[in-house]
Amino acid sequence: MLSMEYERLALEFLTRPIKHSPTDPMTFARWLSLSDAEREDEKRHWFPFEPGYWHTLAVEAAARFNAEFGSKPHVTKVFKSLYRARELIVAVQTDLPSPRNVDLP
Repeated sequence: MLSMEYERLALEFLTRPIKHSPTDPMTFARWLSLSDAEREDEKRHWFPFEPGYWHTLAVEAAARFNAEFGSKPHVTKVFKSLYRARELIVAVQTDLPSPRNVDLP
C-alpha cells in the first residue's frame, strides 16, 4: 500500500505541466540568466528522484562552489545533495565541531 504522500507526489508528477523535458539542455549559463521567479517556477517541476537536467545543474553548481570556496580553511568536501528529499542543494562538509560554522555565502 502506498503512502498518501507518495500517491500525492506520483499524481503531481503525472499531471505536471512540462516546461522542459528531463533531458532538455538547460545549461548552467541559461539557469543563471533566469530571474529568481523564473528559477522558482522551474524548480517546481523538478523531481529529484527522476533523471533530468536538474542533476547536471546541481553538479555544476557544486563544482563552481568548490572551485571558489573549497579551499577555505575547514572546508573538507563540497557536493550535490538533497534537502528534505525534495530540494537539490550544494552541501558543504567541514572539520569543525557543531555548532561552529565556516563563513560562506
